[in-house]
Amino acid sequence: MPRLNWRKYQDRFDQFSEELLSEQIPNEKGILLTIHEICLDDPAADHLILGAESWLLAYLEFLFARAEGPYSPLFTSYSRIIRAVFSLSSPLRTLLDLNAADAIGNMILSRRGRLKFKVADELELSLLLESWPGFGLQPVTVRQVFDAVLSKSDISRRISSEDPDLLLRLLEVFPQYQSDFFPVGKTREELLAGRQDRSPLPSQRRYHRLYTSLLEQGYDIRQIIRDEEQRTLPIHMRRNTFLSYLVKQLHGGKCQICALTGQDSHTNKSPITVHHIIPLSEGGSDSARNMLVVCMSHHKAIHDKKINIILTDVIEIRCPEMVFQIEPNL
Repeated sequence: MPRLNWRKYQDRFDQFSEELLSEQIPNEKGILLTIHEICLDDPAADHLILGAESWLLAYLEFLFARAEGPYSPLFTSYSRIIRAVFSLSSPLRTLLDLNAADAIGNMILSRRGRLKFKVADELELSLLLESWPGFGLQPVTVRQVFDAVLSKSDISRRISSEDPDLLLRLLEVFPQYQSDFFPVGKTREELLAGRQDRSPLPSQRRYHRLYTSLLEQGYDIRQIIRDEEQRTLPIHMRRNTFLSYLVKQLHGGKCQICALTGQDSHTNKSPITVHHIIPLSEGGSDSARNMLVVCMSHHKAIHDKKINIILTDVIEIRCPEMVFQIEPNL
């Protein structure tokens, strides 16, 4: 059966969505008529997909693509339209309710699927699942999505063969189920070192696109960080990985201790990470002020007590050779 491709109508869908967001469309009947009229010239327009209108599904695909995912600043506004579309079609709601966990699993694995949100990590998945009932859909749990991922035909094989890209992806999104898939005795760092493809992990690509888009919209990096600090985390979560990424960008992806000591963390190719000065386990905040960007070498030295970090009005860094004081990030 031919598929109605929403990209063919992207410009008109964009214009119509702007009208919806500004509440220029008066009623539900007007919404349905307009979407149908936009797609009417397509031979697949009047086909049904498991009882759902193909032209309405095409518009929903467009909305998912535009909303991107919960980290996106567009997510909240486009979620309003998504909720309205589901309210107009019970077959569409039924279709997604029956396939929700599988559809979200495809999003995580970047597989083919008609509906696409971007899912960077555990937090973004949690935010998406919190939003799901707000679309008028049945709730979906993290466990249901995880089980749907494991049920896919090649996933068990890739886990058994210790495919580092898959294992690292699952670790980013499902850390609470690490014992179900992660090799005993292996570390994340060992998997990173064993990757054939040195391209950034999916979460890093997602963060980069978000960050670049916000800069193009005129946002300043410090404002982006302040806005992200205001995000309310789900009750079981304490760490915002996107915020850590942004703090790394604030320092150009370079170790702050290397910069003080004259070393070059890029020359020795040491991965860059974020250290919470007051550990989260000891009540420290997941905030830019409590973060220090460090290479793995200096991070290990901090945890080995060879370098001491003290946070007051300034950050005091006590290295064996010298003591430094720098301003907190924000």
